[in-house]
Amino acid sequence: MISLPFLLLCAASCRQPLEPSIGAPEIISVSQSIATDSACRTVTITLVGSNNLNVVYPDRNQCGSGLVLIPGGAPTRNGPGKRNVNLPVRLLNQSGYTIQSPATVVLSPLGRVVINPAGQPASKLVPQNADSVRAGTGEWIWLTGAAGTVGIGDSTAARTMVIRLDSPVTTGQVAFTMEATQLTSMGWVLLTSNSPNIDTTKLIERPGTDMVLYRTTLMLRFEDGVSDDVKQSFFTQNGLTVLGVTTSRFFYVTFDDPGTSIAAFDAVQESLRASSLVRLVLEAFHSGGIIPHNAARFPSDSLKRWSWLFSTPGAADTLWAMRAIRVPQAWGCETGTYCRFSPPMDLVVRSFSRPFPPCS
Repeated sequence: MISLPFLLLCAASCRQPLEPSIGAPEIISVSQSIATDSACRTVTITLVGSNNLNVVYPDRNQCGSGLVLIPGGAPTRNGPGKRNVNLPVRLLNQSGYTIQSPATVVLSPLGRVVINPAGQPASKLVPQNADSVRAGTGEWIWLTGAAGTVGIGDSTAARTMVIRLDSPVTTGQVAFTMEATQLTSMGWVLLTSNSPNIDTTKLIERPGTDMVLYRTTLMLRFEDGVSDDVKQSFFTQNGLTVLGVTTSRFFYVTFDDPGTSIAAFDAVQESLRASSLVRLVLEAFHSGGIIPHNAARFPSDSLKRWSWLFSTPGAADTLWAMRAIRVPQAWGCETGTYCRFSPPMDLVVRSFSRPFPPCS
């Protein structure tokens, strides 16, 4: 899948960067891979004789989550030697959220398996009509469904995907990955793994630091119990546009450009913080360096401090033991304490990590 840069986010009174910056986030689609059991996204294709065809789709009754691949019509054979298999498919939305259509169906090289004859290379299963190929990955991409939205329990319009089984292959499997933008009941984009599209041209530097901030974007979290209708009214009254909301209820919001005055930028923040509805307002960092004497806090390999919090998306949680023995805290306390501020949230990494406890 797409490898995403992270945003380092910190309250206005916390001026030290706690992670090395990797620069501005790439402007990308907020479509995200929706976790679906392998059995619910895998199709088995068997060529029978010179004309017949057997296709086994997932059993929708056994699939209670994610986007489920279901038939969109009767599959057929055509092409040279009748080795092209036309698979009409739809995506059943079992994600628990409304999704933005069209959704995306992705077939990676690892998603192609030849069953018979055994030992044949997976490259003998060749996609024929994908809309595009993702550069550098070899992933084939189809767009499925018309414009609009697909509600919970509903399905997209049908799309026919053509897969060729090159001779001598007679049976193969294709396991797809499904991507879509998930929407809350209010129509806000749900950000489970992706950052929203942020205007990288609107930047501002905080004097006396090497911090460069996005001057038209902030994050905020409301107090518990504030209804979605009240939140929407707050956004409207304050001229805020919601770019997305994380699963931990942090909203990325954008607003009219306050210009290059840091005082004007801070005034926007203070105005939002003054509301009794708002618990926390955070800045979005475009870039920032590491304080030299703190550099030893960070490993020399590819891991970052937030790596102790999350396993690979969709994988089992293999890092619980590290958290149980407080490895992140020990790492941070090695050469000094982390920056702290009030309200009691030390750091938000990629918008949804838990705060680290103070060193003792």
